[in-house]
Amino acid sequence: HPNTPLEMLEKWARYEDASLRRGAARNDMTPPRLLRRLARDKDTGVRKGAASNPSAPAALLKQLADEELARVRGMVAGNPSTSAEVLEHLAHDESLKVRQEVAGNSSAPPGALKQLMADEYSAVRQAAASNLFDSVEVLERFGGDTDKLVRCVAQRRLRQRRAVAGCLAQLQGVAGRLDSLVRAFEESRKEAAGPQ
Repeated sequence: HPNTPLEMLEKWARYEDASLRRGAARNDMTPPRLLRRLARDKDTGVRKGAASNPSAPAALLKQLADEELARVRGMVAGNPSTSAEVLEHLAHDESLKVRQEVAGNSSAPPGALKQLMADEYSAVRQAAASNLFDSVEVLERFGGDTDKLVRCVAQRRLRQRRAVAGCLAQLQGVAGRLDSLVRAFEESRKEAAGPQ
């Protein structure tokens, strides 16, 4: 809970019960010094909590990206606060789940996503296609993927992208017409007022 007092988080971080330490590790209000300690916890769930915490410092996420367990690296890969440099590194991870998390991360840099578009596993390509909604060129490329689900996701995103572009074009047209009307109204008002 975001309103958990710091004293309570400090107590939870020291408890023998791992579920309380996990709660402290996942809490956005846990200070970096406690997160650093929790990231070294013997319990995997506690380390995963610290790795998924959007308030985790960049240096801690970089450290956890080299964790032995893929489950912890996967939490770093899915964390929107993870740096582009770390996500680029994790895009090469041996674990399918870690690469899939990078591909689905809204903070993933274009270079990592470009690499993951060519991943051997369709689940990774599907996550990348879901994440790449800005690039028509990339979505068109995914539209020809060998995996049906990847193609469907890419085609749906492409339709959405084109629909948004169409709406924006219409709005720009309406804005232009409104601007003309406002100018015409101002001109007629000046004319009606006569010379001053």
